[in-house]
Amino acid sequence: FFTISGRVHGHGVGLPRAKVTLVHGGTVYTAFTTGNGDYRFPNLPSPADYTITAQLTGSIFPTITGRLVRDTTIMIAGTARNFTVSGRVITPDRTTLV
Repeated sequence: FFTISGRVHGHGVGLPRAKVTLVHGGTVYTAFTTGNGDYRFPNLPSPADYTITAQLTGSIFPTITGRLVRDTTIMIAGTARNFTVSGRVITPDRTTLV
């Protein structure tokens, strides 16, 4: 049995409370990162293919795939998701503010 562990981070800073999902040999595992962004999936049977993803509001993460044949450390780097908000504000007297 082997372990997949690592850290979810953005710009080198660990991201707490990120949801990490591992699909390993047809079984789905879920963990949440610690305050430092660390996660751990212990006691995984090997060899088997895996897919690992992370989710956190406001961030985008890659999907990582591989084959588990020994203890593995995976650092998952996220980038900030950018949003553009546009529109106009209309006051109660129907005056448009720009």
